[in-house]
Amino acid sequence: MKIPFHRRKFLINTDFQFPFIARMVVVNLLTMAILFIGLYLIFYRFNFLGNELGFEADHRFYEFVREQFVIISALFLGAALSSSLVLAVYAVFLSHRIAGPLENLKIRFKQLKANAPKNCKTCFRKDDFFHDLASAYNDHLDNVQKLHDKARIDESSD
Repeated sequence: MKIPFHRRKFLINTDFQFPFIARMVVVNLLTMAILFIGLYLIFYRFNFLGNELGFEADHRFYEFVREQFVIISALFLGAALSSSLVLAVYAVFLSHRIAGPLENLKIRFKQLKANAPKNCKTCFRKDDFFHDLASAYNDHLDNVQKLHDKARIDESSD
């Protein structure tokens, strides 16, 4: 039975997911900060150009440059915050697809303490990563079961 989207638990392994999400947002904000510094240098160059042209300090050109800088800074801040929010939401979904399979395997390994290997096989959701990990785990369980069965047969024949 598939769990409805709104009832899924997206924060499965917070020790992994919170730092992952934070790193994604920090990288985005650092990128935006570098771009903003470049933008600031462009507007600084406009002011320098005004000085070279001999404009007075109260010239309309400087007021125009300041107005444009304020507008573009506000737009840039909005873009930085909205892209960080979008990236944080995406990071939650992405980290869920990474943490989910690993949490599934952790549960199966804990079950191995109490159950026979054939009762502990696993499969991942279709949109999860690491499907080959589930196959390798199940193959390993099959080999362990075969070795266990062979050991019992050898033990009973002695």
